[in-house]
Amino acid sequence: MPFLKYMLSLDSLQMVATPDLMKDVLFSPTLPASDLARHFARLQPESYLVTEAEVIPNIAHDMMLEPEWQKVADRMLGWLTEHGL
Repeated sequence: MPFLKYMLSLDSLQMVATPDLMKDVLFSPTLPASDLARHFARLQPESYLVTEAEVIPNIAHDMMLEPEWQKVADRMLGWLTEHGL
């Protein structure tokens, strides 16, 4: 039902309307409950950007808040270096 609410309203917060939905959609199963509660309290409407996606194994959507965020940071630094930035 959250997906249907999102599609009808185009309100991205409908997809993560509860902490359990938020964890299922945005985080890996290893995210501690205390971190989830803190992140849920800070939810706000998203900005939509067009981008080229890259999937990093075992890292969920909110990668910068994941316990293994360093994997993502290392890949970002690699991308910046590859592009001379």
